[in-house]
Amino acid sequence: MPRTSSLKTIQAKIRALEAKAEALEKKDRPGIKQLKALLTKYRLSLVDVKVAMNGHGGRGSSLAGTKVKPKYRNPADKRETWAGRGRQPLWLVAALKSGKKLDHFLI
Repeated sequence: MPRTSSLKTIQAKIRALEAKAEALEKKDRPGIKQLKALLTKYRLSLVDVKVAMNGHGGRGSSLAGTKVKPKYRNPADKRETWAGRGRQPLWLVAALKSGKKLDHFLI
């Protein structure tokens, strides 16, 4: 019998702790009510909050994804070009290792 009573007391403690945990999860943290009031008062959205916190709203760089005109061209294959940004293409690396200058490939 002592084992059953101890099991029942442990289960009761577990239920009490779960109830406390739920109450803590539902309780607003300090400042949340004020933040909600400000958001509704000034009609701010989540994007506005991100802009205020990050400075750019999570969009990333304003230049990301923009096309740039190529500056260098492969003389062996005119379709292969490089804008001078990012990693150098393999054809350019091989040509530079063979002793050619970067100016040789300017468009």
